[in-house]
Amino acid sequence: MSDGTPAIILSFYCPYQSGEVKLDKDSIDFVWASYEEAKKYDLVEGLLEEIEMVDKILKGENENEVGYGE
Repeated sequence: MSDGTPAIILSFYCPYQSGEVKLDKDSIDFVWASYEEAKKYDLVEGLLEEIEMVDKILKGENENEVGYGE
């Protein structure tokens, strides 16, 4: 996101259980995306690296050894 708008991003990695996504009044949209699909979006700086870390964990890498930006 390169428009200079300040943003606070809270990232969580957790398993999906059930239900529908419910956006609050401040949210615009959401998307479920794989790491490869996420590369197509204009994301806040650093967010793609976080998604990549989770992708590595889901593919079997030790979560204690997965580092930011590796």
